[in-house]
Amino acid sequence: EKWHQMIKTGDLSNLNELLADDVVFRSPVAFKPYEGKHVVFFILTNVIQVFENFTYHREFYTEDGENVVLEFSANVSGKSLKGIVHASHNISQTHPSKIA
Repeated sequence: EKWHQMIKTGDLSNLNELLADDVVFRSPVAFKPYEGKHVVFFILTNVIQVFENFTYHREFYTEDGENVVLEFSANVSGKSLKGIVHASHNISQTHPSKIA
């Protein structure tokens, strides 16, 4: 829910606390995955400024709730795109809701 609220409002002030230290960002337009909290934070805070009309369409969860796939669409410079966000939750007693 925190993730959806951040995207809806464009206020990413809580993003850093949701990202695991070893988070990995993968994109079909990138040659290699980007690793680490600081790098992924930078990417996501910039992407949210570039995407227009960002909308989530469907959500898929694994039975154990550890993984979620979010289907989205957006516009960038007048072009439409569709994509997914795959998030795995690092479930631990100290950080029960971090996204890895």
